[in-house]
Amino acid sequence: MRSFVALPLDEDTEDALARLQEDLPVGRPVDIEALHLTLAFLEDQDATTLDALHEGLMCLTLPRLNVRITGLEVHTRAAPRLLVAEIADCPDLRHLQQKISQVARDAGIHLPRRRFRPHITLARFGRAMPAHEQRQVAGFLARHGAFQLHIPELSRFALYRSDLMPEGPIYTELADYPLTG
Repeated sequence: MRSFVALPLDEDTEDALARLQEDLPVGRPVDIEALHLTLAFLEDQDATTLDALHEGLMCLTLPRLNVRITGLEVHTRAAPRLLVAEIADCPDLRHLQQKISQVARDAGIHLPRRRFRPHITLARFGRAMPAHEQRQVAGFLARHGAFQLHIPELSRFALYRSDLMPEGPIYTELADYPLTG
């Protein structure tokens, strides 16, 4: 089963991000209920591996987090692919992500070694974006690119299942884990 570990967002943060999405003229906005900050994408895993991961995650004792959105950015390959809210560097967030990655590796999950760039995906774009849509995205970023928001204290993280559907992924929370403060 495709799965990932993420920080769910509070309702006020979801509402603020949903208002931004409303002004985006192109792309597929991520459903408000699906907004999250990914800590580890786990690819496809069997139930035994996820059980081992769950056991390890239950043993983590880590502090609550305060994070901040520092702006909006488009992630690209050959063309714009994602609109994301970038998260400020935060030592406690990096530490949480490293601990979760270690638990995942201990459970037998192969995670690629890559730099952690915390973000919240707000919208996805098709593979080939016409020039006029690229200009619309550029205009959106000119209006909102400097968006900043303090996210209130995050008190939990969760393990999710991801089911790919034609209209976009569906995320189901499988378990949650407290951040103790």
